[in-house]
Amino acid sequence: MTADGTGDDKIQPEGLPGYSIPPPLPVIGPENPLDLPTPELSATSEEDDDNDEDEQYDTEEDVDENERVDNVKDRIYEHAIINRKIRAFYDDWHTGKIMWYNTKLNEYRVMYEDSSEDYITLHDINGIDMILIN
Repeated sequence: MTADGTGDDKIQPEGLPGYSIPPPLPVIGPENPLDLPTPELSATSEEDDDNDEDEQYDTEEDVDENERVDNVKDRIYEHAIINRKIRAFYDDWHTGKIMWYNTKLNEYRVMYEDSSEDYITLHDINGIDMILIN
């Protein structure tokens, strides 16, 4: 048997006359990316952004440019994969739930059963290391 199904019609298992191999199941992977709509980005002015930063940070410390800022106003809770379960392999397999999409970060927030969290993109869900399970 081959992964793409070529030549499978030549296989005849013993004791099963007329048996035909079913076609391969569709697999979400790098060659077959998820076909989900991309959430719309929020349209906010720079003035609104400045006010939100002031409200979020009570101290005068500078925010590291590489630090991820997940503002509540940038979140979308209604999207095709929100509230779906996901399995991800880091050092071991972890099961979690996609909580929201952040329009500024262009990433989904995942909360895992062990209380850890991560931010992912649709590209990360490759069907190998990260799998949607429902």
